[in-house]
Amino acid sequence: MPDGTERFIVDEQILKDATKVSTALSEPIKTTNVENLRCMTTWVLVRD
Repeated sequence: MPDGTERFIVDEQILKDATKVSTALSEPIKTTNVENLRCMTTWVLVRD
């Protein structure tokens, strides 16, 4: 990235696929837009 940071970008489907492996969602996946600079996602899981 131009600011020197390294980021890993995922979409909702990647998170849902990862959730199916050995966990369950505790609440819906939520994404917040931060001043049109970036988006932050909350992904809360419960282990089986």
